[in-house]
Amino acid sequence: MAKTAMLFLQNFKKNDYMCWHVCSQCYNLGSVVFRDDNTTYFKAEKKSHSTDVQHLAQGSAYYTGGTNLRLEISIETSSNLQTSNASDAILDSKSRNVGFVYDYCIEDSTDDDFNDIYVNVVAWKNKG
Repeated sequence: MAKTAMLFLQNFKKNDYMCWHVCSQCYNLGSVVFRDDNTTYFKAEKKSHSTDVQHLAQGSAYYTGGTNLRLEISIETSSNLQTSNASDAILDSKSRNVGFVYDYCIEDSTDDDFNDIYVNVVAWKNKG
């Protein structure tokens, strides 16, 4: 049976340039979907039971501004998913906010290594 964590990213603004990286080191199969109510930016799937670190997704897109920007992380496990979340503003030299970064470390069992799924998403007001 799959368990799902839904994580909302509320600090990005329309036309922000987003980049992401997703990897996994869990035994279980699963998926990560990054979307809002209008657009799916990516879907990454873990299709192997290998516990070696697996790169699942890397990419970028402009945020179209749809509501409920979120990550939907599903893992085939009987345990509840736990998340270790970190986020922070990206400030310029005058302390003006120019972007935001989110990091999510997901635990799918009881070993507390929090490396079962890792997702990093960052966005800036201007690219380049």
